[in-house]
Amino acid sequence: MDSKIVEKRNLIKGQRIQFSEVRIRTLNPGKVGVFFDVELSVYKQLAADYLSINDIHNLGKPEPLHLRAGDSINYLQYLGEGTCVIQFHGEMMICAKCYWLSKGSRFSNHFNYQSPVKIERWINLGKKGQNPGAWLRITSETMESNFILSP
Repeated sequence: MDSKIVEKRNLIKGQRIQFSEVRIRTLNPGKVGVFFDVELSVYKQLAADYLSINDIHNLGKPEPLHLRAGDSINYLQYLGEGTCVIQFHGEMMICAKCYWLSKGSRFSNHFNYQSPVKIERWINLGKKGQNPGAWLRITSETMESNFILSP
């Protein structure tokens, strides 16, 4: 079903764009292989379809995740400051330190980053506290257009 167009907006190169929300969607997870036994610190009990900023900031206490040589995990999204969303045996969790993303980190040699994650970013052009606005997918084309994004 197609979305109804509520407002047409022409965007010009260099134009400042205000937005109220960002959504990141994983299209294809990255694959990470485990070379040596290792323990990660993870936060479990996550909703499978959508994580809000409140979910991320109210995670509780981390739990150990024991990985064995030969295991593999799905890398879903980078969250910032070394944390990321992963999936292991069908369970989604937030990993406190994603060592495979930093060469030379303490346990980086324990992992083999086999394939990159593929994501897409969307921003909502509405104003906070008002009805949702149009969604704009951020692509190399929109980024090359040199829009100035400001929340």
